Amino acid sequence: MSALLSIRIRSSLIVGAGIAALSFVGTAQADLPEFMMRWDASADGQDALWYDPADFGDAWDNGDGTYTYDGGLTNQLWAVSWLATVDPDPFIDAQIGVTNTADTFQTFSLLMTLPVGAVINAEIDGSSSATVTNEFSTTEGAILRALTGSSIYKAFIDDPNGSGTPVATLMDDPFSLETDPIPFDTRSATESFGPEAYGDIASSIEVMIEFELSPGDSASVNVFFQAIPGPAGAAVFALFGFAAGGRRRR
Repeated sequence: MSALLSIRIRSSLIVGAGIAALSFVGTAQADLPEFMMRWDASADGQDALWYDPADFGDAWDNGDGTYTYDGGLTNQLWAVSWLATVDPDPFIDAQIGVTNTADTFQTFSLLMTLPVGAVINAEIDGSSSATVTNEFSTTEGAILRALTGSSIYKAFIDDPNGSGTPVATLMDDPFSLETDPIPFDTRSATESFGPEAYGDIASSIEVMIEFELSPGDSASVNVFFQAIPGPAGAAVFALFGFAAGGRRRR
């Protein structure tokens, strides 16, 4: 996975977890949104890890109301990287790369949560694209699949722990991608939803990816989720002197 290979390892470790931070040389950033991630891998025996992605990579203000985070984490059993652009106005647009370096299937999950301003009468839309790569095997293909009864992509609203019912899902069970047993063979798929009416958003939006990945193989999952005011919400914003067009549809 080129995104992982191009990142260099910091010398620091997360104590007790054996996790090294991957990052580009970054600069100190101020006034970033409180964008958080929660990472979990089934084979490492550790609890899910909450962290600010700016602490394990680079982060910067794009000057247009959006912010970008670029970094990653790794240990002996897995590696994860991210390139995420977020807007508290709001949307989350992220590219996530995962490598399973264990000798068994692993379940991986990554939750991203972004505090946002209130959105009245919101319309929501989103998308997910997934690719699985057979790194080296000539006997077995690489497999990326949804968990039983679950989905690879889940979108939440006002649910910072991602513990409630998703407002939208994509790549639902029995979704699966499987390559041929040829080194560097890949399989990909894309799904999307919306725009569709939702209602009011009070304080946050969330996206979670969750999947099983075969040993020794890599996967990338690109996700997008946004909310914009519906017609009635835009009228309310206009009454209070806000520019309804300020919320960008990507």
